[in-house]
Amino acid sequence: PLLNQSIINSIEISSPPKKYQKIISQILGTLDEKIELNKKTNEILEEIAKALFKSWFIDFDPVKAKAKGRSTGLPDEISDLFPDSFQDSEIGQIPNSWDIKKISDWGETVCGKTPSTRNESYYGNDYMFVTIPDLHKGLHVTSSSKGLSKSGAELQSKKLLSKGSILVSCIATPGLIGVIQESCFTNQQINSITPNNKNCTWFIAFYLLMNKDLLLSFGGGGSVFFNLNKSKFDSIEILSPPEKIIDKFNQFVSPLMDK
Repeated sequence: PLLNQSIINSIEISSPPKKYQKIISQILGTLDEKIELNKKTNEILEEIAKALFKSWFIDFDPVKAKAKGRSTGLPDEISDLFPDSFQDSEIGQIPNSWDIKKISDWGETVCGKTPSTRNESYYGNDYMFVTIPDLHKGLHVTSSSKGLSKSGAELQSKKLLSKGSILVSCIATPGLIGVIQESCFTNQQINSITPNNKNCTWFIAFYLLMNKDLLLSFGGGGSVFFNLNKSKFDSIEILSPPEKIIDKFNQFVSPLMDK
């Protein structure tokens, strides 16, 4: 019940000779440096993808350039995919001939569920069970702090998400986005999209990541308690460029995200 300074000072731990301590420190130090370098590399790769997304799908730079008779700076095969004018829509001005779609039109949406915590047999290491703290780790969801057993998974087999599904935190801490790297389950604080077309995964993920205000506008309860239920989540309308443009975006971004 109590762990004070006196007790801590009296604890005995094994102490290898200093020459071994130095060897261990050198190895761990090298690994720490590599981990830090990897983190910085990941941040740079993600920023490159965000910059391209912003240029094409938020600022509409290629469309504005063509509207003013300027070069888009893109290869002709890509530049020709963009129109040279805008049109009005429910979400504001968008490029001519582009569309908007509800999230439910992009794929299957699922709201997670938590098996009873009273039954310990439902929890184990057979499946990842992603919760909001796991989404704080970054855009790629490769692990979870909790897991489900096969018996826990069988209780909610229809809520199993496949690799490439997009997770969106929709209760309490809104707007955290993750893309799962293997099949998993989530709790009820997360709504997920499994895209009909896998080439749309990164487009949808970056759209929601960079339009957090859109999610906030649909969540009820004000700033004290945010709750974006599945029905509201499904009804959110987002930009829908032609498939060929999304495919080109995916060709650029997927290798960066894989790396």
